[in-house]
Amino acid sequence: MFKFFFSDKGSCPQASNMADLEAEVEQFIGDDADFHARNKDKPLFSMLTRKNLAMYLQFVFFGIGSVLPIFVIVAAVDYFDDIFPRKQPEFALNAIYNPLLFCGCFVNLVWGRAASFKWRIVSGFSVMAVCMIGFIVLDQLELCGSTCLKSHFWSVLLVAGILGLADAVCQSTLFGLTTHALPPLYTQGLMLGVGLCGLLITILRVVTKTTTNNLHLSSYYYFGTAAAFILLVIAAYLHLTRGNAFQRYYSRMPRSGFDTDWKHPFQRFAFFTGEALRVLRYKHVFCHCFLLTLVTAQQYIVMPSVATMGTDFLGNGWFPVLLILVYNIGDVLGRGPLAMYYVYSIHWAWLSTLVRFIVVIGICLSVPPHMLSDRPAWMATFVAVLGLSTGHLMTSLISYASSEVPGRAKETVGYLSVLSITLGMAGGSAASYCIKAFLDRTG
Repeated sequence: MFKFFFSDKGSCPQASNMADLEAEVEQFIGDDADFHARNKDKPLFSMLTRKNLAMYLQFVFFGIGSVLPIFVIVAAVDYFDDIFPRKQPEFALNAIYNPLLFCGCFVNLVWGRAASFKWRIVSGFSVMAVCMIGFIVLDQLELCGSTCLKSHFWSVLLVAGILGLADAVCQSTLFGLTTHALPPLYTQGLMLGVGLCGLLITILRVVTKTTTNNLHLSSYYYFGTAAAFILLVIAAYLHLTRGNAFQRYYSRMPRSGFDTDWKHPFQRFAFFTGEALRVLRYKHVFCHCFLLTLVTAQQYIVMPSVATMGTDFLGNGWFPVLLILVYNIGDVLGRGPLAMYYVYSIHWAWLSTLVRFIVVIGICLSVPPHMLSDRPAWMATFVAVLGLSTGHLMTSLISYASSEVPGRAKETVGYLSVLSITLGMAGGSAASYCIKAFLDRTG
């Protein structure tokens, strides 16, 4: 029923169709002046100029901060394994973090939009910084004998859950802002920042791990540096909102009174759920969201849980850390150079996503005692290909997910995109338990 809000034809042949179109336009209150100007065949690199380079780099910076918590937890798997032996903390942390990330994105979509972009972003990052310091405080309490090991474990999971909620608010709000008010170049900047975050955090973990032999002290450097970086992100965002370029984009952003008119929580739930379902009736949007979920699930089925089950060829926990580093290098190349010069069409995105299942199977076969587990090159190659394809696919999909919807519906597409990613994270993490059990049984 829903095709496009704008058409080249002067009139609609049927009065009922015209009424439907008018109702849609009024519902979304859309007047997007650059709707026809966005050309998917135009490389994103051609949109980058000297004038917008500084603002683009700021959004890369925000992208790094928006996913900092999950990468901090993933890259510190050696620390959590050491303090919680036989508890498989990497699985427990994924199980608590990713579902709350999904729930937080949904809550932000439905009820969070009554608050301003600025309030949600600044408050979300502030909670992240506090939680990073919280890991240090909990470790100190445990070493001082103030808590027992069991309470320490559950306290860490609690902090991880709070991080997931804060991360959800920051991620979904930032992508809602870029898809709603800014050109797709800045969404790509956020995605590049996401990839860079994984690379930089892994490098940070390697550096702090080599700084001292004391695992607890190295973790303090690690979590403390992450907290300081988040504070810099807050300062950078506050500086951006006062800039003329951002203010010009923000002033032209389609607005609506709906976000504040619906006071009752159930009214807001009904309205925004209905709005999200209407947006998903666009085939373009539905395919992008479905593929985002599937691509992310493929990643979290094997990264980091299954991949780190491989033989530690280097000893002392180095091979799993370097595997994550290899993945992140591929991810950055996919989100950066590849996505800048070439964006997948929806048909190629479908094909590439299906081919990736071969890569997932290859990673599983690289776990001992299966056929590809005797050489580290197999695991490293599959992980690198997975990272490269994940970064390129996700950036291609999310950068233009809102290109065929008008007005304020673009913000909803941004929230739905992040919601789809977090759904894939939760589903992939849950599936990783089944994969691990299968690999253990066949081993």
